[in-house]
Amino acid sequence: MALWLLQPLAYLLFALTRGALLAPARRHYPYLFLDVATLRYAGVLPRAVVMDGPPLYAPAPP
Repeated sequence: MALWLLQPLAYLLFALTRGALLAPARRHYPYLFLDVATLRYAGVLPRAVVMDGPPLYAPAPP
């Protein structure tokens, strides 16, 4: 895995953890595709893979 992908993955973990630890009245996710209250984790994780995943499968430059 490319090292530059660590930052988006770390931010995803940070945003989901922060949202889970906040009180329900103050819970806020920075993007709609990360909104666990609406989408549940089963809906958030596939969307996160779509947002972060394509670089994993892109062919390496020659």
